[in-house]
Amino acid sequence: RINGWGYAAGVVGGILLSVIALFVPEIPIYQIFPAICGGSLLASVAVTYLTRPTMSRTLEDFYTTVRPFGFWAPVKHSVGELERRARPSSESAPRSLFNAAVAVVGLTALYLGPMYFVGHWHLRATVCGALFAVCAVTIYFSWYKHLPVDE
Repeated sequence: RINGWGYAAGVVGGILLSVIALFVPEIPIYQIFPAICGGSLLASVAVTYLTRPTMSRTLEDFYTTVRPFGFWAPVKHSVGELERRARPSSESAPRSLFNAAVAVVGLTALYLGPMYFVGHWHLRATVCGALFAVCAVTIYFSWYKHLPVDE
């Protein structure tokens, strides 16, 4: 049910609460962070229900283009069985979660490697380079090779 306005309110609410938290330095971050997250969630939910839902046609177009996994049963049902068969999903939830985790590790290694190199921590830089290479090869075989071929 969340829509663009609710998403934007959650982001802006989190940013505003974070800026306000800067002016209260006596409260430790581990105490104020849950309040920021809760306030952001509250803003997101409130604005989502105060505004109109996303139009069904927009959700259907998004679903047929992206094929997200999750709680899409009503949209999946409205798209219809023929449309689902015409463009089968190349992704599954476990594969997507695995690929996301591998990508996070690989991108972190790609980010840290040059910093370690500049800091003259050559062993750490080499480990990051090797880790990135392993993650890149893993992503190639577990994600890229499974993408649908354009006609």
